[in-house]
Amino acid sequence: MLGRIYNSLIRKHRDAVSFIILLFFLVAFLTSRTYIYLNTAGVIPDTWFLNRSIRGVHVHHLAFGIIILTISGYLALNFHNVRLRHFNAALYGLGLGLAYDEFGMWLRLQDNYWIRQSYDAVAVILVILINVVYFSSLWQRILLKTITLFLRLFNLRLLRLRRLMLPRQGRVK
Repeated sequence: MLGRIYNSLIRKHRDAVSFIILLFFLVAFLTSRTYIYLNTAGVIPDTWFLNRSIRGVHVHHLAFGIIILTISGYLALNFHNVRLRHFNAALYGLGLGLAYDEFGMWLRLQDNYWIRQSYDAVAVILVILINVVYFSSLWQRILLKTITLFLRLFNLRLLRLRRLMLPRQGRVK
């Protein structure tokens, strides 16, 4: 059953890597937010893996996200194995979700999980990833048409400029 789900959702998809990044980004964000809500409510104890203090300093899951992004970047730059791409995409999505879940803390440098900018950053990244996964051909066509239009307009301006310059160059002093 999981094999069929994987084949229908990921493998047959034109851009499986982007889909895997999106999927694991959502998993990481939803898992970390659920953990934070349940921990704040007292349902989950503070002694779990994600909630660590080292010598009195609370290590946020932002740090875990940055470490995972670093490992993913290293793997992407040094290993070009096709089978590793899906694993690396999952790592990247997890790191992205954990890091951007606490984006507001980056901006404010406050120990506050409820900062609005964190939710805004996740929403922006989610919209971008959904557009990359599901609408990439549409955006490619729009970009191509925009570039073509820009080049045509630029070419017309060059032609007009050349026509204006030709009579001046033809005069003999």
